[in-house]
Amino acid sequence: MKQKNITIFPLPIHDTWGIITTKDDELSKKKAITTDDLSQIPLAISARSLVRNELAQLLDLNINKLKIIATHNLASNPLQLVKAHMTYLLGIDGILTLHHDPDLTFIPLIPKTTTSHIIAWKKNTYLSPLTKKFLKLISDELNQK
Repeated sequence: MKQKNITIFPLPIHDTWGIITTKDDELSKKKAITTDDLSQIPLAISARSLVRNELAQLLDLNINKLKIIATHNLASNPLQLVKAHMTYLLGIDGILTLHHDPDLTFIPLIPKTTTSHIIAWKKNTYLSPLTKKFLKLISDELNQK
């Protein structure tokens, strides 16, 4: 798939959006978080405008009306703020898969909101032989499934 000046290789991986909070937080008792809930709590969200825009579109949400107190480039960075009860992390469920912490929990958004993953690179960029082998390996693996 090609889009503008970027080559996009979609991956069959999907994550669910929600918030990460401590297990002793009052919101941790909820089975799901609504957009109304989001507008009432302090949030840490991705600094990437692409991610913010996708989330705003998926949720029909005005990002400017959220109480954003922190932004991040790596989702693991604000986890200490979450553990200190300073913010809630708006992110995907895969964050806790990679950074397991028994004191934290994930609460999905309602309506259920998912995102997919891609590998992307600039069109007409030189790809090293190793990069080409890597992309072929992934492509072959995905085509077997």
